[in-house]
Amino acid sequence: MASAPTYDPGKFLNGISDEEWARLTDKASEYPLNNRAIMAAYPPASSFKAITAAAALKNGLATPHSYFHCSGRWEGLGKQWGKWCWLHSGHGNLDLTEGIVKSCDSVFYEVGKRFYETKGEKLQAFCRTMGLGSRTGIDLPGEVSGRVPDAAWKKAYNKNYPEYQAWLGGDTVNMAIGQGDLLLTPLQLANAYATLAHGGKIMKPHVLKSVLASDGKPAVETSPSVVGTAGLSAANLAALRSALVGVTEYGTGKGAFAGFPIQVAGKTGTAQVKGKADYAVFACYAPANKPRYAVAVMIEQGGHGGSVAGPAARQILSKLFRVRYRAVHTTDLSR
Repeated sequence: MASAPTYDPGKFLNGISDEEWARLTDKASEYPLNNRAIMAAYPPASSFKAITAAAALKNGLATPHSYFHCSGRWEGLGKQWGKWCWLHSGHGNLDLTEGIVKSCDSVFYEVGKRFYETKGEKLQAFCRTMGLGSRTGIDLPGEVSGRVPDAAWKKAYNKNYPEYQAWLGGDTVNMAIGQGDLLLTPLQLANAYATLAHGGKIMKPHVLKSVLASDGKPAVETSPSVVGTAGLSAANLAALRSALVGVTEYGTGKGAFAGFPIQVAGKTGTAQVKGKADYAVFACYAPANKPRYAVAVMIEQGGHGGSVAGPAARQILSKLFRVRYRAVHTTDLSR
């Protein structure tokens, strides 16, 4: 895990000075003491479409080859509530897997509508099955839960504003594309992609391996533990894996991973945050056919996921796999 801006922990040895503490806590410092990987929650944007697709497949609301049409403008909730796909000219006819590859908003607006009409908050239920909306339990202080919004949360959140308490179709539709009131920590996002990579097994993350006693023998040890399962079939996991590989080979992540020697399964995201420039998001795992690493990148006000967060993920993977890194120059503005 890495969080930027960072600070020198050596400054705390023998007591930190008042001047240094003031510098670290000043608003202009961008709060380096916050470990953004676990202490900050963000809208995951289109990186969440893989989770929405997984939930739709599990609940029988779509198949990998379900048919959709994108004209650029989606009006499934009524013309007055129309929403744009990021590609205003439209993607035309495509299926669910192509919707992931091309990050088509209209496909996932429609999937979100199906979840809303099905009732029972099944999208939220699947998120919680994946461990979203709750702490992962990593052995570090300060982890936040993120947020999986639902009707009860919205009613409580707007307790002083009755006119805003009802959960509407637009709430589920926005959630389906990773926007609205949904918030994840970067660690939660990485863990979700690790779950897809690991056959649906949900692991508890650790940074601690062991604590050695004075005799050099472990006094405390941690070991890998499965804390749940996503309940996805092998066929559905294979379809998701194929779509996520398509993202980096000929989809919205192609520019970031052109020429990379290891096959990567991933998803771009560009999060819209009110009053701020877009946040760049990319989540992935690699190698796609025999996963070893899951990576999530969130760059506050960084721009587009494909052109900013994707190359950052590539650089991380280059280091992990000891691949000589070459700068990637791309003008890809896809979501």
